Amino acid sequence: MFLNQLNLEERKAFIELAYYTAKIDNVFADEEKYFIETYKNEAGIEYYDIENYDFDKIVSKFKNKRVKNIVLLEITALIYADKKVTIEESNLLKDLQRKASEIWVKNYFELLEQGSNFING
Repeated sequence: MFLNQLNLEERKAFIELAYYTAKIDNVFADEEKYFIETYKNEAGIEYYDIENYDFDKIVSKFKNKRVKNIVLLEITALIYADKKVTIEESNLLKDLQRKASEIWVKNYFELLEQGSNFING
């Protein structure tokens, strides 16, 4: 729904995250397959060989809050696509939220330091 607002690198990372998410519980449901095909079409990525199945590397591609919110929204929809949320999917969603928060906190402290340096000369 919102993937067209991501740049190409972010869209590729999102597709990787979508596959990672769909397969985390070792069940690749038809509903999940449908969502991923829809995501690929929306992202303009018809054919794409997954380059990365490392959660931390994938998530690091999402830099700003708007992008992270889009990713959280779309991945949440994917997780609920088959109307069953497994423990693995629930944990992945928590990890994704935690990673987004960690990056925000890190950025916040970097901004504080920059502000302090600016004020103190």
